[in-house]
Amino acid sequence: MAARRSQAASLASRQSYAPAGFRARDSLYPVPQGDFLKSLEDCVGATEACVGSISNAIDALAPGVEDLPRLSAIYRNMHYYVVVPEPKLDQHKASYAASLSPQIDQLIERAEQLVAAEGAGVGRLEERLAMLETARLPAFPAAPARPSAFADLDDKNEGDTRCRLDGVDTKGASMAQARKIGLLKKKREKLELEMARLQEQGA
Repeated sequence: MAARRSQAASLASRQSYAPAGFRARDSLYPVPQGDFLKSLEDCVGATEACVGSISNAIDALAPGVEDLPRLSAIYRNMHYYVVVPEPKLDQHKASYAASLSPQIDQLIERAEQLVAAEGAGVGRLEERLAMLETARLPAFPAAPARPSAFADLDDKNEGDTRCRLDGVDTKGASMAQARKIGLLKKKREKLELEMARLQEQGA
């Protein structure tokens, strides 16, 4: 209250530069009743609080927007289009094809030579294997021709055939020879079963 009185006294004692006998113009607004300085102080306090809030907001936003010009320059997308005539493209394609064609042809030729060499090696190995098998395997006499598939088996010839195959000693033979003898035995058994089946059907 004392502060308000001192403020009012200072306003009253302030020198006036208005001419003598000058009377202030009456206000269009009604004079507030009571003490208006209290409301004025509240308004000034609220204004200062708003200014402080705005200042804090500016301080908080400043780090995020102060680098905006540089970021805008960085993230600016610029598209460049180069239009090349079709004849020029064909010319470059032909040039690349001409430069790469000899190398590709050379690689294809080398691959064909390697394939041919491998094929020749495989052929030689097969010939050598056939020669070894014919040279080392015992020669089995051919079975006598039978007049009919439904004829009765000759016990003597059948026993001789079994003896010829079963009597072969596979201990001293090579792996290829033993395998071939086993295949012949299986083939003989299969033929015997087929012959027995045919005889049963014919009977």
